[in-house]
Amino acid sequence: MTAARVVPIVIIGALVMFRVLRRARPQQVRPRRIAIGTAIIGVVLLLAIASSAPILVSSPLGLALAPVALAAGCGIGWLLVKAVRFYPHPETGELWMRGDAVFIAVILATVLLRIGVQYAAGGPATAGTTSLTHPTPLRVISSDLIFLSAGMWLTRGALLLVHHRRHQAGQQSKVDAPESQR
Repeated sequence: MTAARVVPIVIIGALVMFRVLRRARPQQVRPRRIAIGTAIIGVVLLLAIASSAPILVSSPLGLALAPVALAAGCGIGWLLVKAVRFYPHPETGELWMRGDAVFIAVILATVLLRIGVQYAAGGPATAGTTSLTHPTPLRVISSDLIFLSAGMWLTRGALLLVHHRRHQAGQQSKVDAPESQR
């Protein structure tokens, strides 16, 4: 393995670890940040899907597994949000969240699985290589894992926004309630 292959893995690994450790800390639920982050991840994943389209299109297995992977990703995204603890800040009433060990394990497992399968298949496919025209089963599975990631991240973002909206509605109903009901 050359330095050109190791350095990106180390950089990606460090960034993932930084983000995962940050997610494990309590943090305020910020809907704008969640929406922007989900949109950025969605665009990146859309670009990844577009770049792997030749692999998916040339393989019936890839086309058949894509919706299954997307549905599985949506289920994982739902589980991720279920593993997050939501609570109102005692002083401000703002909604806060904290991920737990399951949250961290799922994120790391999906990232490591995708990278592991991709490198087991011979590394990233590039334009002009035979890997795009004659995909191996591992390369097809690696491409379908992008759909899993897309379902997971988009579902997670949407459900976090739903939690925030419900919290805001609950806060508003407390303000609007008559004095005798408080």
